[in-house]
Amino acid sequence: MSEQLVEVYPYRFKVVTLDYPPGRVYVAAYRADTKDISSEDRPALNAIFGDMGKWEALTGAGIILLAEVGAINPPPTPVPRYSPSKYTLTQDTQVGRFESRIGYFVGLSSDERNYREASNPQGGSTSLTVEEIASQLRNVPKWQSLGKVIGLIAPIWDKQKS
Repeated sequence: MSEQLVEVYPYRFKVVTLDYPPGRVYVAAYRADTKDISSEDRPALNAIFGDMGKWEALTGAGIILLAEVGAINPPPTPVPRYSPSKYTLTQDTQVGRFESRIGYFVGLSSDERNYREASNPQGGSTSLTVEEIASQLRNVPKWQSLGKVIGLIAPIWDKQKS
């Protein structure tokens, strides 16, 4: 069983593969600070999950742009596509009995599964991996920081245009 730990303060995520059903990943969310996790944390967790993949989409678009203008060589593999409905998240209703956590089952949406299968004619693995989810969780703070910087710069930029 593959497992990775990711911290997106104030949360810590334990991302593991599931033996059953295959092709799904389990994400257990804990508080990284001294507080216990509770249902009040769900909106913040949903925001984190909602931001997954956005940093990858931004950097992928940048790579494509740089390759198109000849600044870099095209990437050897296709840049992963972004879709807000790429994953299905199902809340685990059995958690919290023995420890304070909120859990989610993560799977591929049917559209994403079909896309991966069509994009992989050699028949390699199209399954969701712990590495994919953990990597995207690690990049959420980068995306959120970029949003904060743009929020700080936008008013200055607007004043200069006037």
